[in-house]
Amino acid sequence: MSGCRGAQAVLVALAVLAYGSSAANAIANVAQSAVGRPPSKGCDPWDPLKPTTRSLDDPPPLVMLHMLTSHVVPAERALETPVQFSFVYLMHSSWWDALAPFNDTAKTILPAATLPRQPPAARTNSNMNTVWMFTLLRLCEWFLPAAVPGVRSFMVKFTLDPNFTAKDTRNMPGMGNYVADVWIKHALQDGLNLDGSAEHAFNRANYSDYGPDLFIPSNDAFTLRNPTKWQPLLETNELGYFFIQHHITPQIRHAKGFSLGPDGGAAYTVASMYPEEGGSPSQATLNLMKNQTDEVLAASAALTDTQKMRAEWFDDKLISLAPVAFWLAIVNRWDTHTLLGATLAMNCVYDATIVSWREKLRHNAVRPVSLVRHFYGNTTVKAYAGRSAGTQDIKGSQWNSYIRTMPHAEYPSGISSVCAACGEFMQRFLISFNKIEIKSINHSAAAAAAAAATAAAATAAAAAAAAALLPCRLLLLLRCYLAEYPSGTSGVCAAYGEFMRRFLNSNSFQPPINVLLKKGCSRREPGLAPAQDIPMVLSSIDEMVQMCGLSRLHAGVHFKPSITAGAALGKPIGEKCFARYREVAGVGDGLAKGAAGEVGGGAKPGVAG
Repeated sequence: MSGCRGAQAVLVALAVLAYGSSAANAIANVAQSAVGRPPSKGCDPWDPLKPTTRSLDDPPPLVMLHMLTSHVVPAERALETPVQFSFVYLMHSSWWDALAPFNDTAKTILPAATLPRQPPAARTNSNMNTVWMFTLLRLCEWFLPAAVPGVRSFMVKFTLDPNFTAKDTRNMPGMGNYVADVWIKHALQDGLNLDGSAEHAFNRANYSDYGPDLFIPSNDAFTLRNPTKWQPLLETNELGYFFIQHHITPQIRHAKGFSLGPDGGAAYTVASMYPEEGGSPSQATLNLMKNQTDEVLAASAALTDTQKMRAEWFDDKLISLAPVAFWLAIVNRWDTHTLLGATLAMNCVYDATIVSWREKLRHNAVRPVSLVRHFYGNTTVKAYAGRSAGTQDIKGSQWNSYIRTMPHAEYPSGISSVCAACGEFMQRFLISFNKIEIKSINHSAAAAAAAAATAAAATAAAAAAAAALLPCRLLLLLRCYLAEYPSGTSGVCAAYGEFMRRFLNSNSFQPPINVLLKKGCSRREPGLAPAQDIPMVLSSIDEMVQMCGLSRLHAGVHFKPSITAGAALGKPIGEKCFARYREVAGVGDGLAKGAAGEVGGGAKPGVAG
């Protein structure tokens, strides 16, 4: 444990340099929790990174992480995937705009959110924390009501009055309320039909499909009449209630997103998965489909504990991608706006989801579970036989994927697309981060001077901390956030990976992401899998994207072509997201310049050479 304690001490020292002495206790709690908490205390991968912040004067990155892990993420887990991504997009974008007045160069994402820049004396941690908390509360009141009690309680502990609702931009709570109001109005017109008002004045159904082109499945849950097309599945809550899937959020095809432009990225497409889509497939197409099905069954039969846990890890969209930015902020001593720039990688998640969902609906491809049951029926196959059953000989009609097959078409993989896009962004961001001077806006004068005087030592200390923390299995939280083709998960991972690659301007994670998949913490097989702790080390963005994509094959929820197509779809979306980030950060070449008094967010990372 001496190495762990040494790593903790180095991380605390870095915190003082980066954020001032007020951060030392919060960072110490993060480090102690990460290296000292035994697995028996719980399986929630967020636990080790939950800081304890006590004051508005604490650094915003730590207070944000405290709020997210305590109140926002638990509420988000009840949402279906595209709805999760929509809220994450609204949250990070509104935070960017809300804190824009505290920076010199950047622009707001939404012009209507523009507010006068704050003078240097007003650019304090306390003011920034106040503004973003009020912004978050108002968003949650509209779109994440389950989080509201916790967010309100959190604000009260920080001496804020959550009942203050005025949009008076002359004070910090009013600024937060104003920016939230702008984003709420934008969200209600974004195309996702968040409040169900697109076609209904009464008895609205939030997030429902609308328009003349309503999605209607080609098959029902009991008969695969068209074997190339998506089939809704029969599901159960295991308490006697059975229900038939309905494709999640087909109306997301109308959404515009962060960087896609007025047409919502209509130019981003993938070729068909099969030579014929619809009708009676030829024998050659049937042979191709059966070969792909056999590949899924082979992976199912050979499923290992490591593959199970990776599949679960990458399937939970809230414990992998988003926390990376916060880890990088702590280790690399980022100021608040640099962190906010990195969190815009999550906007790639939403953009890649919009595009991959549109392609899912266009191709409307069948998922593996339907074809296994179609081709094999009463024929015996060797495969994973269910919770605690392991690999056995079972009828094809009884086969199921290791994790839930989500209610959307197969192709392309959304997660693969998102990971690739965000990876591209972060690579460019991190490399460019090292080429420019970052203006720290939330450090005390003494801390800033100390940081400037000891830059080389701090860099060495960061490396030492990383090296010491790795053997201690620091539980970092990196992850990628669906008809079959292309794979939605694959596309999501690709988009995320591309964004991260460009944001960091590097393919490497420094330090590597080291995740401990704890013994007995499987959600599918609790108490049984994995049989031992499994360390998962991600050294590069490419490794993360590849592992993310393959996890969908091993889990039995996607065919390999969906994973490949999703990754290819996501990378250019990551490029587009990074270009949009440069624009709002005020560092893009040949981009529109903000008028006098116009604001935005961000320090100055992300200038790729």
